[in-house]
Amino acid sequence: MKGSVRALKLINNLWLVIIALILIFAVIPIIPGVVVVNPPGPDGWTTTITNDTVIVTGNVSIRNGGFYAFNNFYFVIQLYNENGTDLASFSSDKTNLLPGLWIDVPVTFYLNKTALGSDVLEALLRSEVTFASLVYFNINYLFDFRIQAGFRGNMTVGPLIRNLVVDWNNSTVNSNGTNYEMVIPYSFDSRAVASGNHLSISGSISNATTVLGAISTDVTLGGHVNSTILINLSKDAYDHLNTTPDHLFLDLHLTLNDATYNVTLERDWVPPSQRGG
Repeated sequence: MKGSVRALKLINNLWLVIIALILIFAVIPIIPGVVVVNPPGPDGWTTTITNDTVIVTGNVSIRNGGFYAFNNFYFVIQLYNENGTDLASFSSDKTNLLPGLWIDVPVTFYLNKTALGSDVLEALLRSEVTFASLVYFNINYLFDFRIQAGFRGNMTVGPLIRNLVVDWNNSTVNSNGTNYEMVIPYSFDSRAVASGNHLSISGSISNATTVLGAISTDVTLGGHVNSTILINLSKDAYDHLNTTPDHLFLDLHLTLNDATYNVTLERDWVPPSQRGG
């Protein structure tokens, strides 16, 4: 009789151990580091600006760092603005994620330009933009346990245009007796994804009291861009710039599909004839 009781206790204890192990193994996948979600860096995202939408694409790397397969694995990424408003979301297809395996998943977000606002659109052209994000994933694990877990983070998208340089030292004013112009060399780097797109450049050049000339031109994007800004001048403006030092303000508006990057540069102007060798 006592032997039977001991045997029953042993069986009960064994079941308790088995149940405890099942629960432990069921929880292992949500321990940080077991499921690794690596979004690309700022330059790993491709940004396309259309009439109504900003399209952001990139490959997100996923790894199962556990010991067992995660069946029917899929993940969701949601993007928010600084006010917590939902901007876009992406949901991956379901897959079986094997232990130790890295997979790359193409991710695409479609962001409404109106919801982003003009400040963010401008920043997409000239600087890195960071969106708040929520990443969560769903899996079937071990004995077909359904587990959902997630974490908050940030997603940073690199600029389309960077390293804008205006070469004031090689700027000139020219005349053929009828037309008067100012020529200012400039350069910048553009992302490969923007290659072939036309960037509109408008603006003006002025001193402290008056506008001296207006700017309106286009340039084709693609890698490193070297070009010149051609500014039509009146004869009075030409005579002034050709003979008189001044302090100038260059107001530029760089526009790509309704996204505009505004920049104001200023410089002490020395007429070319008065510059040292």
